[in-house]
Formats: sequence, structure tokens, C-alpha cells
Amino acid sequence: MRLRAPHQIGRARRRTKDEHFARIHVPRTRIERLVAGHTGVSADTAMRLARVFGTTPEYWMNLRRAWDLAQARQSVDVSDIEPLAAA
Repeated sequence: MRLRAPHQIGRARRRTKDEHFARIHVPRTRIERLVAGHTGVSADTAMRLARVFGTTPEYWMNLRRAWDLAQARQSVDVSDIEPLAAA
């Protein structure tokens, strides 16, 4: 599965790509890799996206964190790990 971009990115696609990337001062490939799910959201990118979309940097960082955790829950088997006993 690929990272599904939030609805704000869909609205941003109405602009030309070059205009959008120039607006947030990042290389086009950075956002393309992010939307494709090939890279995480850096603090730098989160701050830029938050500014342009009127959200918070935490929103963008948490979006990727939640995606990574959802993927891990589907692929990582921890059923054979014994929890530590409380002392």
C-alpha cells in the first residue's frame, strides 16, 4: 500500500506542480517521494507543509508516524515475545 496523502494535497494539485514546489522551497522529488510513500516527513518538510496548508508541523509528522505504525501492525508478528514481568 502507498501512503495516502491528506485531502489538502489533492487541493494543491490544482496548482501547477512547479508553482507548488517553488512555494514551499523544496525540490519536486522530495514531495513526490513523500506522497509515494518512499520517504518519511522530515521536520523541515513538516514545517513547510504546515505553513502552506495552515496546519501544524506535528500534524505532518504524526501522519507519517501513524502510517508507519499501521504498516508495522500488518507485517510484524510479536505474538511469540513474552512481556517482562513487573518487579
